[in-house]
Amino acid sequence: MKLTLMSLLPCILAPAVATAGSAIHLNSEPGDYIGGGITQTLSDSTGTISLDYTQSQLTLGYEDTNTDLDMVFSSPDNQVLEEEHYLNAQRNAFKGALRAGLSVSMDHRGCNTIDGDFFIHELDLAAANPVIALDFVQYCGNNDAPLNGSIRINSTLPENLPHPVAVIERPMRQLTDDIHVTLSAEKSYSDSGVIAGYQWEQLNGPAITLTNTNSATPSFTVPSLPLDGEELTLKLTVTDSLGQNNSQTLTLPLVSKSAPLTYMQINSPEGDYIGQGEQLYFDDAFSTFNSSINYDNGVSVHIDDGDNWRADFAAPYNAALQPGNYQAERFPFQSDGLGGLSISGDGRGCNTISGGFTVHSIEQQEDQVDSFMASFSQHCGGTQNPALLGTIALNARHPSVPTANAGPGFSTGQNQTFTLHGQFSSDDSNIAEYQWTLDQPDIDITGADQAVAQFETPNLGANDDDIIITATLTVTDDEGFKDQDSTTITVSYQNSAPQANNDNLSIGYWGWQYLSPLENDTDAENNIDPASLEITQGPSRGYVENLGDGQLRYFPFFFGNKTDSITYRVKDQAGAWSNTAIITLSH
Repeated sequence: MKLTLMSLLPCILAPAVATAGSAIHLNSEPGDYIGGGITQTLSDSTGTISLDYTQSQLTLGYEDTNTDLDMVFSSPDNQVLEEEHYLNAQRNAFKGALRAGLSVSMDHRGCNTIDGDFFIHELDLAAANPVIALDFVQYCGNNDAPLNGSIRINSTLPENLPHPVAVIERPMRQLTDDIHVTLSAEKSYSDSGVIAGYQWEQLNGPAITLTNTNSATPSFTVPSLPLDGEELTLKLTVTDSLGQNNSQTLTLPLVSKSAPLTYMQINSPEGDYIGQGEQLYFDDAFSTFNSSINYDNGVSVHIDDGDNWRADFAAPYNAALQPGNYQAERFPFQSDGLGGLSISGDGRGCNTISGGFTVHSIEQQEDQVDSFMASFSQHCGGTQNPALLGTIALNARHPSVPTANAGPGFSTGQNQTFTLHGQFSSDDSNIAEYQWTLDQPDIDITGADQAVAQFETPNLGANDDDIIITATLTVTDDEGFKDQDSTTITVSYQNSAPQANNDNLSIGYWGWQYLSPLENDTDAENNIDPASLEITQGPSRGYVENLGDGQLRYFPFFFGNKTDSITYRVKDQAGAWSNTAIITLSH
């Protein structure tokens, strides 16, 4: 018997023969439909093992005179398969695009639906003889009896791993501010013992309070997040009954509740046919959302999570949807003057519908939906039946998100006090917090946590380039929703004329007196040109000479308590004249 390998990668189709023992070990619990409740080992010495693969899918088979086994393992979203844990896999042929795929069938027995996990411990498809070490668990239909398996292709890893395997399971939804998150290590396993201990720790990310860190199910509440979100990395270490341990890290993307989100939330009461009395939630972390303008000029959304949900909305008379309330019947068979509504999924739909919906926001083009948010109430079969309630959002922000307004762009000069105005930001409740930041970290803001703030523009010389400063305002309302807006301040060199100041000088009675009138004059750019000093009105009781370097030489012709005066002005290096100033001379 032999192992046949064939790559489906675009490059080469490459059959090969195993160089190490290859085997498939199956442990079927009593009640499992596929394995029949038996344990067996299928190897390249008892039959033929085949392998086809692409970068995102492994397809394995086994055949002998009595057994025909087919197995498929695929990654979410056609990602490259890696040495990773793939949890909550669905039946491969009908899986959601963002879900892992798994399918194990044998001897013409297959599952209508599948829930399972697979764990890739070794994977080298580039080797001359590809190496695979993979464990899996598959639940067929609603059966709670699993089929467990271990696949070893050209791998030196034993069927029973010599160490435990730490597995972290996260909620299958976006993690936003204020969400209470429970993690699980209950899928961790040990082939040589039982999991006896758990230790959780945070490695990085925003500060959280992680509770029950020595249990299989710790929890935390997502803190307030910036608009662009953050990442949180956690580490789990499990210890088995033999004292052996293993660790896994998981990085969780945390998403601001104020950011545009895509999701559908359904609250189905007992007796509702469509939701079957369940609370359902789908978002674009684990489901694909495809929207279109339907033939009634409304919005249709197809949600693929493996169960294929659909939501349809239309305004009366084929009009374009606008924000507002609509009474509705089953789309697309609604009466004239009524809106159209249909929420269906998992193979279930309504023959007749009564209900309504509210469009909170919508942005659309002729052939596509850019943003949409609506809440709905649907009675399947008539108002005597309970109402399915829900909300759907496509790249839409929550209605409570405030609107930040950082003001228009502005141009100013150097060494100026610039005022930022955020008081025109708006909210449907109350703005509880303002926060200004600049992209120039060396500039301090006064009142950065106020609606109106100030900063000093930097100094510039006549030959310096403009500086463009971006000021960003983040506002937070009393519900924790946030918004952000930015404005730009262009700082240019703007020359200021010098300031000439009057002088009162005491001089001697005889001989040349040397005067320095510029010593108390000022210029914002410190660019006074001493050589430009100009006498605009000479003395009446003496003689003055301009020495050309900012100094004057004066010879007095008076005695006693009399005074004399000289009027002057001066330029800066940019050629701007100062005001005139008076030098008053006395003995």
